[in-house]
Amino acid sequence: MRQTKQRRGILALLLSLVFALSLLSGCGGGGDSSDKGSSSESGEDNGIVGLWESEDWGGICLELLDDGTGTIYTYSDMGDITYSWDGEVLTLMNENEDGELEEVTGELQEDGSLGIMGLGYFFPVEERSYGPDMDGSSFMEAGGMEGELEGDWIHSSGNRMLTFDGRGSVTFQETYEGGSSSSSSGWYSYDGETVTVDTSAGIAEGYIDSMGDLIIEIDGEGGWYSPGDSSQLTYPDITGPEAEMVGYWRNDTTGDYVEFTSDGSVVYSIGGGIGFASPFTFDGETVTFSDYTGYIDGDGDLIVEGLDGWFSRTESSSSGGESDSGDSSYSLGGAYDNDDAEVSIVFYSDGTVTISDYNTAQDGIYTVDGSYVWLEMEGTVQYEGYYDASRDIFTLDGLLGEFYAVYDAWYTP
Repeated sequence: MRQTKQRRGILALLLSLVFALSLLSGCGGGGDSSDKGSSSESGEDNGIVGLWESEDWGGICLELLDDGTGTIYTYSDMGDITYSWDGEVLTLMNENEDGELEEVTGELQEDGSLGIMGLGYFFPVEERSYGPDMDGSSFMEAGGMEGELEGDWIHSSGNRMLTFDGRGSVTFQETYEGGSSSSSSGWYSYDGETVTVDTSAGIAEGYIDSMGDLIIEIDGEGGWYSPGDSSQLTYPDITGPEAEMVGYWRNDTTGDYVEFTSDGSVVYSIGGGIGFASPFTFDGETVTFSDYTGYIDGDGDLIVEGLDGWFSRTESSSSGGESDSGDSSYSLGGAYDNDDAEVSIVFYSDGTVTISDYNTAQDGIYTVDGSYVWLEMEGTVQYEGYYDASRDIFTLDGLLGEFYAVYDAWYTP
């Protein structure tokens, strides 16, 4: 019974990013699907039927049948799903514990992949790679005390984090110099003595010491992990010539600003638009960030090609660097709602972003280059879209509808 509960917990965690999925069977995939077919519309276009796989979240496979039913497979579990397909939009459906129908949508991309919000990009395959019935698949026996580790654990370097869900699923995240990061999902067990963590970085064993810290070596790096929260996760400070650029630079002629940070990223406000780029480069003479190139002149000021005036190093503005000239209402910052997708997005001036619906929220980083919008969320889920400054709206590929500016985000957990 303990194994069944943990297996259900793994899939529930995976799909909680998009909707609260209640597995119909711990072993999934079987049983009578006639009732489910009545709530789906397979349609004449069966181009979606088949196997689709994503490497995100430790590996996921969707097996979609032509009757509107299917199966979702993970590394060590499987469960039933119901879907509809209208030739353009895929809708995954299931009833939550309250008997309410919940949905998540995805769309075909230009590269032939299937983008599903919160789950990532799936590509068609001939054979399934994931599932508890596959050769090499393993299921981690529950130790019985997984709940004792629930929460975020920060590595002594500040650049690594383990997040335990309390039910046997874990996410390992690592940050790198230059503002980039990676994450992988897997499973763990704890029996009161040994902590076993199994992710794409390998299988590692550790223990809780007398100070309450987790002593474990993951991906070749030892040290200890202490209970904390994700806000304590930091990026390694940059070294070399780039470190000389760190600081706040302001253009008094235009009111624009550029802030180079110690993690190798840059936040800028140029021409009334806010952007984020990572990493920036500086070789002692030429500096590049996003689509901009500049140099340091003889007075120590930053000259950016194509822009009037010059940027001088100064203290950060108490107003957060807003332009003193021009209409900043067209800057991509603050909260935006999308009523069609029932999703909200909040952009922050430090280049971070939160995307949410009624059930879940995800954090990430974003870039705005002119009309191009790019988001990278935790778990390596990425979105691309386009911003219309004249209307202060934007769209994201894979999501229906438009995002419009609001005072407060409406679609939040």
